[in-house]
Amino acid sequence: MSNSEFYNSNNSLELFGFKREFNFLKSLIDKNRLPKSLLISGEKGVGKLTLINHFLCSYLDKQNYDLKNNKVVKDIIHNQFMNNLHPSVIFLKGSDFSKVKIDNIRDLKDKILKTSLNNEKRFIILDSVDIFNVNSLNALLKIIEEPSENNFFILTNNNSKKIPETVKSRCIELKIIMKSEDKKFVAQKLLTKFGQKSFFDYDESLSPGNYLKFNYLIETININLDDPFIRNLNTLISFYQKKKDLFLIDLIFFILDYNFKKFREKDNIKSEMLISDRLFISKNIHDFFSLNLSQGALINSIQKRFNYV
Repeated sequence: MSNSEFYNSNNSLELFGFKREFNFLKSLIDKNRLPKSLLISGEKGVGKLTLINHFLCSYLDKQNYDLKNNKVVKDIIHNQFMNNLHPSVIFLKGSDFSKVKIDNIRDLKDKILKTSLNNEKRFIILDSVDIFNVNSLNALLKIIEEPSENNFFILTNNNSKKIPETVKSRCIELKIIMKSEDKKFVAQKLLTKFGQKSFFDYDESLSPGNYLKFNYLIETININLDDPFIRNLNTLISFYQKKKDLFLIDLIFFILDYNFKKFREKDNIKSEMLISDRLFISKNIHDFFSLNLSQGALINSIQKRFNYV
């Protein structure tokens, strides 16, 4: 489920939005001014990797890319570079953080020291660099400091935590910011594209990608957002323990906020109490995952204190 084909960015053969950013990147490479190290920052699920995919496709496979409509016409090489099969692209996926170790960075260094095919440009994509471990970042820094002539680093940053200034200062940063109305537009486009039913109204706090993923998980697990939070929490934790899908944790906190917004709008509960209660539940859930506590103990601690969740 965590690698569901329907929301995998590898399958995004059409780019919704980001026309300005796409044209900017294309103009840089056309003028031979692409930075050796480019950091693309923006919230998770906003479409950073999809933008990079289309930029690379437009450069590496010009004849099969529709520039006017930002579409991959023939999917010949699109999945090659995402699966490390294309000789001009090296991809390291930081979201699978258990695999991003210092050995991965050392292997990367060995690869880029080798001459690229036909001495062409080579792109090293480091996805979700914000969750790389410290040792990996330090090793990465040494590679970025001395890039060879034809190697270009493109890093994505989800802003989940601050990345070291030593890394950031060596990159040109492109910030991806999407307006609320654009987020909603893209989210609706994606729902239509994948023929998916909407199970909750679009929330502007979510990126289009996260909305799509949450919507998919809610349908898959058969979650009803109108059910008591404690019931949904129990269901999602049980599912997480089987699947280990990190998006389930994100969904738990989203549903927590969803419920407290509902309480604030409908129930006669003081705002100060709601804030305190929300913090208590959030801390207990965080401790459950970080300290590997008992599911039963978590549910009981919340039920013991609250009668409205």
